[in-house]
Amino acid sequence: MKKFLVAVMLVVVAGAGCFALSACNKRNPDQITRFGETLEEAESFEVICTMETPISGFRYTFKVDGDKTYESGFMDSSPVYTEKIGSTIYTYTLRGDTWVKTSAPVFATDEEEGAEEYLPIFDGSNFVYSKEEKAFVLKEDAAILWSGMEFVTLEIVLGKNSCDLSGKVMSEGMLLDVELEFKNLNTTEIVLPEAVEWY
Repeated sequence: MKKFLVAVMLVVVAGAGCFALSACNKRNPDQITRFGETLEEAESFEVICTMETPISGFRYTFKVDGDKTYESGFMDSSPVYTEKIGSTIYTYTLRGDTWVKTSAPVFATDEEEGAEEYLPIFDGSNFVYSKEEKAFVLKEDAAILWSGMEFVTLEIVLGKNSCDLSGKVMSEGMLLDVELEFKNLNTTEIVLPEAVEWY
């Protein structure tokens, strides 16, 4: 009986230690860096950006699936698909009710669209865990630039295969609310529309 009770106690202590370690890991800012590395290596992903300006707001979706991309329309722009095959990039644009496919050579100076523009956000050294917010929050002395805008505040909540960000950015003297949702890493699929080729 004593051996049984000792064994039970050892299991309880070990379990408590694992729980504490798990809790600490969940609050370790290094997780943010690791998510950024996972995003960079992902073959596919989806990001949804919601931004509120003093005049209006918009919601924008960007997807990557290997050599294919999708950008939703926002404001006055139309949705766009692209596919890179060899040294040629094919672009699908919506004109009226018809999808039109055009092609152009890929130049060495062309920037590939992907996770690169978001990677500066995922530097764990810029964050601390807040028990009150139950999220990672931007340090007061940290500076993160994204798409020409600087984050003034930023909170990050990590999921199993996702990441939610919310904060405020400074753009041309205006303070804007922004939310970014990263999801479906390595499971995002893009189906290109049937289109008329335009030469």
